[in-house]
Amino acid sequence: MRIQLLLVTQNPGCQNYFQQGLRFYQHLFRLEVCNSIEELVHRAFSYPYHLIIVDSELRESPQFPQLMSSQAMLRGSLLVTIADEKESLFWKQYISDSDKIIFRSPKLLRHLPYQLQSIYQKELLLKSASKSINKENNVNVQEKKISSFCLIDQKYRIISAQPYLSKKLGYSQNELLAMTLDDLIHPEQFVSYHHWLAESKEPKKSRPFVTSLLSKGGVFMPAKLQYQPNLNYQGKILNYQVEIQFLPTTPEAGLHTNGNLDQLKMITDISNIIRAGREQSFHSFLESIARTASNLFKFHRVTLALLDRKKGSFMKQIMLGYSATNSGREKVLEIPQDIIKKLFEQKYNVRVIYRNKKLDKFQLEPFSLEERRLQPREDGNAWDPRNVIILNLADRHQRSFGYLSMDRPIGKFKPKRAVFHNLELFSKLASLAIENYYHFAQLEKRTRRLKRLLLT
Repeated sequence: MRIQLLLVTQNPGCQNYFQQGLRFYQHLFRLEVCNSIEELVHRAFSYPYHLIIVDSELRESPQFPQLMSSQAMLRGSLLVTIADEKESLFWKQYISDSDKIIFRSPKLLRHLPYQLQSIYQKELLLKSASKSINKENNVNVQEKKISSFCLIDQKYRIISAQPYLSKKLGYSQNELLAMTLDDLIHPEQFVSYHHWLAESKEPKKSRPFVTSLLSKGGVFMPAKLQYQPNLNYQGKILNYQVEIQFLPTTPEAGLHTNGNLDQLKMITDISNIIRAGREQSFHSFLESIARTASNLFKFHRVTLALLDRKKGSFMKQIMLGYSATNSGREKVLEIPQDIIKKLFEQKYNVRVIYRNKKLDKFQLEPFSLEERRLQPREDGNAWDPRNVIILNLADRHQRSFGYLSMDRPIGKFKPKRAVFHNLELFSKLASLAIENYYHFAQLEKRTRRLKRLLLT
């Protein structure tokens, strides 16, 4: 059976690239071309294409947000083709798998058939795995779907919530009223969630949006959302009524965070960050590293801190996944150098701080790190969402200049040897990336000084 491809482009050069790359492989591929997203949607829902390839130039199309929000409903897997390698950073917010971003280059033309075949085979494996999980789920899961309601204002702040929602998520009523709907949404679906909110302002029920909501214990719970505007007598929107239907929990969540990730993808992502870093601010560069760690290892909260030698403490530069409702202990921006030094004094690159339930009952100082790290680890594969993994950022002499911490895993986290091996590999790659940025900045500064001297 041939692999059915649909190419969506208005660029003759892009069309010619794929036709030239596949001209000797027509026994393996069947390529069709259309020139608009509207035509893509019409074809994709009526014909079972295996792979749908969208030209990056179509992101300016008004139908682009609708396509991104409904890509999970397409019958084929969505890929994107780019002419400039720098565009891959933009597309990663929509397509998490970097293998699905095809870079058009004359040097890579002969590899195009093998690349498409590899993506297709990978999709087949994922579909077969999900089918087997769904079969087990249909046999074992006996939970009923239960709905709850809440009211949100036009800035998506929760203004009223049913007691069942509070009980299910573990938050008190006062805590929920201090939050927005954004605080509960799965971070990987944040973009499609906002596209879904912007779809319709008419006084009718929206289409369902399937996502996962963050509970107070750090666990993501699958749910289906629908909203309907409430209007006043003048026809203006007062607020929105959101129906939340909690779905049965499945074993599928455990697949996301077992740590057995593609090491080649991790190296490719860090390489792209290093290349793009020369045109970014230092803060944006560090945020790219933190987001990559969050996406690769599937943790909701990531903190990146660097050493300030004058103050003798580590200053938190990036804090992802935190909200305004976090406690004072979590908002501390400085960690004394001695505490981190003791964590990595035996030249470790990865350490775990296990939550101590007894100590949590008391009002502790923010720097109770030393006591917590001495607590015995959990039995077996048990993992508390508030356990913290800390990666050492060090130079070639193993001198720490920063750290990266992660907690609140998305789904299930199983602390296996392979997980920590990959975490250690990431810590070394991230250290190398930051060192490279610093040395390049120093070189650029010297070059500017030399130019001034030559001009004067």
